[in-house]
Amino acid sequence: FLNTLPDSERLVVWHAGKQIELLADTTRNKAHVIARLEAVEPQKPLAVGFWLQDLAASLERLGDPFAIIHRHLVLVGAVSEGSVIPLVRTVELCSLGAEGCICRDGRSFSESRHGMRRIGICPPYEVKSLLLRSGANLCQVPLPDRLSPTHPSCDPGYAAIDHYPYGTEIHIELSEDQKALYDEYAAAQSQEAFTGTVTIGEHLPEEASLHFRGATSMHCGRKSLKVNLEGNQLRRFLPGGSGDEVYLISLCKDDRYFNQVFANRLLHEMHQFPLVGRYIRLKVNGKNLGAYYMLEHAKEKLLSEHVALTALVRRRFDPHDKPEDIKFPDDADGIEKAQAAYDTLANIALNHEAEGLIEALEEHIDLSRYLRWLAFNTFMRNGDTIDEAFFFASQEVGKPYFRHMGWDADDLFSDCHHYSKYALVDPHELIYCAEGNLDQALLRSPALYERYVTILEELLLSELTPSTLNNAMDAIEADLWTVISDDETALGLKELHTSNPDTVTAQAARADIRSHMQAMLAEAEERRALLLERIALYRSND
Repeated sequence: FLNTLPDSERLVVWHAGKQIELLADTTRNKAHVIARLEAVEPQKPLAVGFWLQDLAASLERLGDPFAIIHRHLVLVGAVSEGSVIPLVRTVELCSLGAEGCICRDGRSFSESRHGMRRIGICPPYEVKSLLLRSGANLCQVPLPDRLSPTHPSCDPGYAAIDHYPYGTEIHIELSEDQKALYDEYAAAQSQEAFTGTVTIGEHLPEEASLHFRGATSMHCGRKSLKVNLEGNQLRRFLPGGSGDEVYLISLCKDDRYFNQVFANRLLHEMHQFPLVGRYIRLKVNGKNLGAYYMLEHAKEKLLSEHVALTALVRRRFDPHDKPEDIKFPDDADGIEKAQAAYDTLANIALNHEAEGLIEALEEHIDLSRYLRWLAFNTFMRNGDTIDEAFFFASQEVGKPYFRHMGWDADDLFSDCHHYSKYALVDPHELIYCAEGNLDQALLRSPALYERYVTILEELLLSELTPSTLNNAMDAIEADLWTVISDDETALGLKELHTSNPDTVTAQAARADIRSHMQAMLAEAEERRALLLERIALYRSND
């Protein structure tokens, strides 16, 4: 059944044995799910009860509430009519048995998936429910209570296809006292919070807490910001993303403003980077600060995408033994457990015997996912990755199991930082600027290195093809041009002017940025050819 599903399918798997046990949190890794299922000991199944409703509620809460997602809860084995309980509207119950996967309305799983209708409704509602007719079928759908929308524009037809007027501008309005704090904290490179009024696109103005964020970017004139809108109500910021917190990234360390966006877009298509973002124009008290990149909040997104996240760890500089930054949970006991789980993973990579090292690591991490990220960084010559890595874990079969997400990839096609002092020395030159404890396992295990090379080769030949890279760059250019659409915005791009003083008009700024985009694509093809030559040499000497 799993093998019939598309590779893009996101899966969560529980086992209802003596108790409910999570086998796999949200993943597209079918091999991992199948391995978990194969390890299940046959048991008398737990009687269907309220746990079924609990699982359905977990699935209903999963992901972006604004996204158009239909979830299926598939029970392996027959489910009697008496055990079928009312489920929340976005979860459909199906039973997988000898006759295939049959959903509760008698349709097959495949028929259910292809029979979905999308309907757009604009609040505030004048009615309490809708009567839907599809062929001979009727369905009474109660409408949820909604507060008045914070966004004044809504078209039902557009809402049904998630075409939404997100807007290209964000306005931050500060009173005289608020502006004084803003200026003081900017000059002091402080991350203390201040308040202001924020208007996102066509949304209505909302009170917010803000602070400057970043490490090296704190030295920039155009600083990055984190915005936390007042209250816990979720707002739609961008297609596929919502929340009450968001990053506004100045991209000031990249004087052409597309490196990080290019990497994020490619990694998102590879299912390696779950966050979504878009370019916006930022104005503070009417002053145009130029193009920024609005990105979902990492912690919010990862928590919403998993049913049982127990740890979120940002790796720091391993060569100097810098302690990890535990982003979740925030209680002392939870932090200690998250650190211990990550330390276990690192210790295996550093100390386990080469024989069986792959199996030992795979007990604790989605290893192929991490290797794909290393391969991406090698292809894109990312010169700074060691502390740009998140590891997030869920309790699977009773112990933490990690997955990985890269972060802040703004150093593409650059020399390895610290003059490669801490980088792994790979005699085949197929690993670029890898410095982490986990990376050491590659040189300790020939079998693991071979798996990595195979992943790198597949990435170069079939996944990140020249057309894939070109299409991604074309889409980024189109998005960026919607923001750099006037000379006033071009004047806000301080970093670009420092590199090229002749870019004070939108036309000149676009021409300059486009030339660097094309140069990067050309460099990527040179890099591809070089790496394929090195792989061939490695294979011939193996």
